[in-house]
Amino acid sequence: MNARIRRFLGRDGGAVLPLTAVFLVVALGVMALAIDLGRVFLVKSELQRAADAAALAGALGLVTPPGGLPGLTTMSPNCGRATALAQAVFTSNHADGLLLSMVNGTISLGIWNSGTGVFTDTGCAVPALVNAVQAVAQKTISLYFGGIITGSPTMPLSAQALVLVGSVGSVP
Repeated sequence: MNARIRRFLGRDGGAVLPLTAVFLVVALGVMALAIDLGRVFLVKSELQRAADAAALAGALGLVTPPGGLPGLTTMSPNCGRATALAQAVFTSNHADGLLLSMVNGTISLGIWNSGTGVFTDTGCAVPALVNAVQAVAQKTISLYFGGIITGSPTMPLSAQALVLVGSVGSVP
């Protein structure tokens, strides 16, 4: 082998700088991904919490008997109270550091068909048939670094909760 080639191949000084630069780029990419994914999972869980709480509050408002009446009381579902309670609970929750508004969610009253496993939003057309409350929370968040990978600087997130209402033995 030529002496010049042996001298060139035998030198390994200065190899640390390019390796450090490559490692630094990779480490920054992993850190950016962790920051964005952590934020996505946090906001998604906050939206799920708000939807769960709103659906439960709506279900309680739907079947809670009026106060002050002793003994057994015949009652029918109160759709207005259910919707108002669900909205009040929904708007008292935070997601991404801000209070949620009804722009970020919907409350639906309707019928859950246990045979098909489908919820149908009927509003309160026939209050006696209403047996479920559904809450949907949604929010679009901005990504810090994910836009570089996905091509979009924002990501829409949503969560849904459905609560069935009924007496023992009548709810699937």
